[in-house]
Amino acid sequence: MAPQDDDSPRTPPDARHIYGELDRIFDSAEFQAFDRGRRFLKYVVGEVLAGRQEHLDVRTIAQFVFDRDSSYDAENDPVVRIEAGRTRRALVRYYLTAGKDNPIRIVIAKTGCIPSFHQGNAAFARGEAHSGEDDLPSATASKSPPSPSEESLNYRDMLLSIGVPLGLVAIIILALVKPLRSFFFHLIV
Repeated sequence: MAPQDDDSPRTPPDARHIYGELDRIFDSAEFQAFDRGRRFLKYVVGEVLAGRQEHLDVRTIAQFVFDRDSSYDAENDPVVRIEAGRTRRALVRYYLTAGKDNPIRIVIAKTGCIPSFHQGNAAFARGEAHSGEDDLPSATASKSPPSPSEESLNYRDMLLSIGVPLGLVAIIILALVKPLRSFFFHLIV
């Protein structure tokens, strides 16, 4: 089979190849002693390939992967966020070392737990993999609304951009008023 030309259109990898990549990842030294990360990655990849990424949220992952009950609270128990971060970093290390020549890459975005699948490493060499250009349509078709923490971050940024300059103006005014008040006080007395 001839290698694919970089100018030809890319087709997303099929489920059989993605599961093959998952097996290669699990056979690597990076993932040998990483049971929770293996369970997490197997579950999220399986759900996306089954077309159930709309139902893939922190609570569902906590219940099915980490045996939490239905009263799971992500604020008090960040197990999913922690494992997603560990798995993300382990995948990066894996693709920098043992998996650098693999035909498929599994990537978990920094925000969220839904994996995306990329064909070949040419896209990574060109820096396109993180742009979502080679993602499977099913893995990225639905854009979720921003989480409350992202909204509060935007509000905080706005407050900082307005509040800091206003605070500086208030300090300058107070610094000028005090000497003026003492000057006028001496004139009256």
